[in-house]
Amino acid sequence: MKSFGFTLVELLVGVAIFSLVGGASINLLVSGLSIQRDSFEKQQLFDQTSLLGEYMSRALRQARKELGLGCLSPSKVNYQITLSGKGIRFIDKDSKCREFFFDDTGSYGILREDTDVFDAAPSTLVNLTSNDLDVEALNFSLQGADQTDTLQPRATFSLHVKARGSTPALFFQTTISQRRFDVQE
Repeated sequence: MKSFGFTLVELLVGVAIFSLVGGASINLLVSGLSIQRDSFEKQQLFDQTSLLGEYMSRALRQARKELGLGCLSPSKVNYQITLSGKGIRFIDKDSKCREFFFDDTGSYGILREDTDVFDAAPSTLVNLTSNDLDVEALNFSLQGADQTDTLQPRATFSLHVKARGSTPALFFQTTISQRRFDVQE
């Protein structure tokens, strides 16, 4: 008598091979999705940090010299470091006193801008970083900021950010030279 079908051993070997191939396929799919998610998080972090750096650079590049407005101390300087290097104050192109500074008083560090330093109203404070970013450090340094040297004013800032709840981190540093010539007045 001829029998059709599989023996128990053949069936077990077939199920084992199918399980191995299926498991490997699912593992490959899951790792691909994980890599894609990590890449997306890193791209968002890079995009937001790049936008923030460009915004700050543009504002600092267009800064004006202090000529008695009372914003910066001493007078006739281009920039003033505040908060022990964690902030910078300057007069913008519209002759308003502005300040960029690092605020680490909450559970996450954020970068803020005060668009009118002399106005005590809280509406002038603007958060420059989104709720997705955690600013870990912000530092400013100056070269040629006053009239006692022959250097064109330059401001350097470094920014260390990471995505909240994630491990990707980014360190950003740039030096901005003021557009206006530093002519003694």
